[in-house]
Formats: sequence, C-alpha cells, structure tokens
Amino acid sequence: MNKLFNTTAQMTIAGTREFNAPPFAIEFEQSFEIGKPSSTTAKLYNPAPDTIKACEAIRKGRSFTYPTVSIDAGYVESQGTCVLGEIIEYKVSQSGPDKVLEMKISDKTSRWANALINKTWRNTKASVILSEMLSSVGIDAGAAEFGQDKLYKTLSVRYLKNGIKKIARDTNSEFYFDNGVFTMVPQSPRQKKVISLAYDSGLIERPEKTKIGVKFNTLFMYQIVINSYVQITTDTINGIFRVRRGKKTFSTIGSSQCEFEGVEI
Repeated sequence: MNKLFNTTAQMTIAGTREFNAPPFAIEFEQSFEIGKPSSTTAKLYNPAPDTIKACEAIRKGRSFTYPTVSIDAGYVESQGTCVLGEIIEYKVSQSGPDKVLEMKISDKTSRWANALINKTWRNTKASVILSEMLSSVGIDAGAAEFGQDKLYKTLSVRYLKNGIKKIARDTNSEFYFDNGVFTMVPQSPRQKKVISLAYDSGLIERPEKTKIGVKFNTLFMYQIVINSYVQITTDTINGIFRVRRGKKTFSTIGSSQCEFEGVEI
C-alpha cells in the first residue's frame, strides 16, 4: 500500500516522441472486456504542433496506417505498460490556458472488425487455423490455450471476427486483446498467479456481490487486466475471482482508480 502514491506516466507516440509526466500532464480512461478489443481515450496536455501532426493516419492506397501509441503508468514504485495500440481518431481542444490533445486508441480494432480472410481449411486443427488467420492480418498472437482443440473437416472463414468467435465456441474457449496481443484461454480456468486485495493493499470501498461473482474498486493497479486472478479479503468476502471486465481511470493531475467485475472460481 505504501507504494501506491505519486502518480507517474510515460507516453510514446509514433515510436519516437516521448512524454514524461511530470512535467507533462497525462490522463487516460481504458475499458476492457472478455471477447472484445480494449478501448482507450487518452489526453496529453500542451503538445507541440508537430506532436499533433504525428497523430494523423497515413493513407496507403485504399487503407490507412495508424500511428502507434504506448503508455506506461502507475506510481513511482509500481508502474508498467497499460496501453499499446493505434491512434484511430484525435482532436484538439482548449481547456482554460491549456491545449489538450485527445486521442482515441484502439487495440487494433480496425483489423479485428473488418479484416477479410476469405479462406477454407480442410482437415486442420483449430489452433493452426487461428494462428494462420491472425498472422495474415498482422495481429500478434499471444498465448493460445484452448478448452479443447478441434479438428475441422472443413471450415470456411470470410471475416476474421466471425472465424475467431466460431473457433472460441467450438473449442470451449474465450478470447481477449491485451496491449495489442490476442489471447485465447479455456472457459474453465486453470488457476495462475493470484493478486491479493484488501483495504490495506489497494482495495477501496466495499465490494458488491453479484450472481456470478463480485464488482470491486481499487486504487490504480496497472497489473490487474483481463483474466487476472485476485484474492479479495474483507469482512464480507473471502474468495478468488477471475477478472472479466473493467475500467481504469488514470491522471497525473487528478484522481486515479479502477473498477472491475470478476467471476468466482
């Protein structure tokens, strides 16, 4: 708990432009959920004109190449990578004396939503098909662990998103995007490292029980992501939960905290 004070952050735009907070002011809000790419809105205060220019997409034929952005954030003694994606939209506004660059950051959503595969596989395992689909559109494939691998006699896939969803259903699996990396995991979890949460270790407010698990709030904790396992210990709850969705709010000039929902395991 004593490590969770004095916020700090570093933002890198287009691979070369680095901004540290302090002295710059950086904010972001990130939402994530099993089965969907994460979405982030970030703000950088008082950027130079050439930094704003670097946020523009570059047209290549009929498509666009979007500039990359990464954000490391947390506290002086506890920080890590929170955002890694592409700037798909941006705008500049004035807030009092400050110029604010607001960026909409996608976890490669454009490739996920519209990627055309248009291919048929025969006598091929789901794991092979998934790897080939992701590779063909330039999405990083992280850990692909299925509930049960499946051999398809024939499988035709037109769009990436439909192919991934079908494979997830057929193999008793579920998927998520984390910092630009695609991950598939079994629906029935195999327990891994557990993060302990109590009122003296980041938990704030009283957790709310749900039909399948719990909703809970914490101080800003970069290390809790989709599929994280948390041990919650309070006077009313004592159990291990797997995170399925959440929202992180971070600011070097305001408040920072997280909201999560988890299922009991």
